[in-house]
Amino acid sequence: MVTSSTLPAAPGRVVRTSAVAAACAAFLLLQVGSGHTPSSRSFAALPAFDTWIWAYTTEVGAAVAIGTATLPVFRVLAEQAGRRTTTLMGSAWLAFGVLIAAFGPRALDEDNRALTPDLGHTRH
Repeated sequence: MVTSSTLPAAPGRVVRTSAVAAACAAFLLLQVGSGHTPSSRSFAALPAFDTWIWAYTTEVGAAVAIGTATLPVFRVLAEQAGRRTTTLMGSAWLAFGVLIAAFGPRALDEDNRALTPDLGHTRH
């Protein structure tokens, strides 16, 4: 039996390195991937875009840090729970994700954009 004092932990350096690498990759992807259409260029010119990029980058880094830090403990839990329980849990997680994707909130379409405030740029 594994007790709380013997649970494995991911090394702090690994957690920090993976979080920083993922955050940098997200930052670069968002910077390089924006500005290809007139509407995305106008959105990228807003000060709110920089705030959004930094908030998203921080969120990606935090998610990777948490995932990396908890992976060893998850592996111990999966080993002790057994293959069937772990498979059912993974299937439930996947089904929940599919339900969110299928029935969750949607991006605004052209009809609904008239309901949102104009952020200082023109629509094309």
